[in-house]
Amino acid sequence: MPNELWLFKQLLNYAISGYPHQQNTLQPELWIKYALSGSSGIFEIGKTKNVEEVLSLLSQGISANPTSTKLWTVYLELTKQCQKSKPEEVRVIFRDAILNLPDSVHIQWQLYLWETQEDRKVDVLYTIIRIICKKNGLFAF
Repeated sequence: MPNELWLFKQLLNYAISGYPHQQNTLQPELWIKYALSGSSGIFEIGKTKNVEEVLSLLSQGISANPTSTKLWTVYLELTKQCQKSKPEEVRVIFRDAILNLPDSVHIQWQLYLWETQEDRKVDVLYTIIRIICKKNGLFAF
């Protein structure tokens, strides 16, 4: 397995540096696997890998795939778990995710679950209702 992981990293690095115009062809799952390589999961990052390094790799993946719900979800989860993240910083990242995925109920729901301020939670619920209505051709308020 270590040789396969090394080869995987080499190929991904080559693809990123050698063919920047083809970055969008890299699958989000590969970015996630690459960023989390060497750890047993997202909640083990601080013990086995530098959080900033993982966030940087995921950020590169998001730049290449800005409409990937999977990449944004992992990035947001790791950011929320990071003890250095302040609520306003997390809100900015959520805002960026929503700008790239304006019709994602998943990202909105993640924001709702994370948010602590009641008025903001209500706003998020209204947004979710609007998205669902829009997707189903129903009247949106």
